[in-house]
Amino acid sequence: MTTGSIDLAATIYLPSIYGGKVNDPDIAVGMETADISGATAWALEYAFEQEGTWFPALDSSGTAITGTLATIHLLYAEAKLGMLWRVKFAAGSTGTVSYTYL
Repeated sequence: MTTGSIDLAATIYLPSIYGGKVNDPDIAVGMETADISGATAWALEYAFEQEGTWFPALDSSGTAITGTLATIHLLYAEAKLGMLWRVKFAAGSTGTVSYTYL
């Protein structure tokens, strides 16, 4: 389990993580805030490490995996071996977000 926090005035990204561990092919991220600027939009993104280009993560129906964070949110998604994942918040957001990668 990895924990930390980010100041949205300094960065709009949670640190990227590798998905698709051999024994656990899923990712789970708990996010919590007490001082965020309203309900702040977020989106899950992925990249192939060797390319470094980030893409929107899509669910099985082809819809982007997104949501809003007002206080607490748990994000759970399937991951693929060898891919990087990150959560991106809307530009212009302020406040601190604490996170836990489960």
